[in-house]
Amino acid sequence: RSSDLPPLVGQQAVDSKVVAHVIRNGKKLRLTITIGALKDNPESFADNQPKREDKAKIFKKIGIGVTQITSDERIDLKVEHGGVLVSNLENGPASKAGIEVGDVILKMASSLVLGVESFESILRPLKLDSIVPILIQRGGSPLYVAVRLAAVENP
Repeated sequence: RSSDLPPLVGQQAVDSKVVAHVIRNGKKLRLTITIGALKDNPESFADNQPKREDKAKIFKKIGIGVTQITSDERIDLKVEHGGVLVSNLENGPASKAGIEVGDVILKMASSLVLGVESFESILRPLKLDSIVPILIQRGGSPLYVAVRLAAVENP
């Protein structure tokens, strides 16, 4: 389970190498990973992002709103093409999985996210309670998160 990973990583020494077995596109892979160190008091990437005035539609199944990435944002975020910017976040599946405002969603359920319409068309057929792998980019680095879809209730 993906939730087992953070405690396991925390038990390893910085710069040590570990073997991890993962499943990608239905195939088992063996990876050798070098453990790195987090910065002291890391700032949230969202804290450094300009605030957007536009309100995004909230996708209740995942609890986020996404917007198209502007040309200037592409440069700042180091995203060449595709992806959507997480601009709104509710207390729901995405936030519980660690997604933050300012993250860029590049891939969801093994499909490239090319824009807001693409994001919606990938999300629409996914079933509630399914676990969906999502590739995000945060601070110029890629990161996979697993999100269990569930309906977000209005407060």
